[in-house]
Amino acid sequence: MKLIERNIKSQVESNLYKGKVIVIYGLRRVGKTTLSKQIIKEQEAAGKKVNYFNCELFSAKQALESNNEVELKRFFGDADLVVLD
Repeated sequence: MKLIERNIKSQVESNLYKGKVIVIYGLRRVGKTTLSKQIIKEQEAAGKKVNYFNCELFSAKQALESNNEVELKRFFGDADLVVLD
């Protein structure tokens, strides 16, 4: 499968690890998940620990509804990068 290089990819990568949240949004089926997974793959290859969560899964939704800071920290783990999809 040929991936289309997205202009936004370099913008996202240049803002990683700056203590901020990066939101990628757009219409359905335009490549948001594909872009995210491409970035994840590259970050993992660079030695970063990445946690990816599919928020359509009940278990992820349920965990994210918690107000307990300890539970949320345990859920996210010690990752360098957390991706919520």
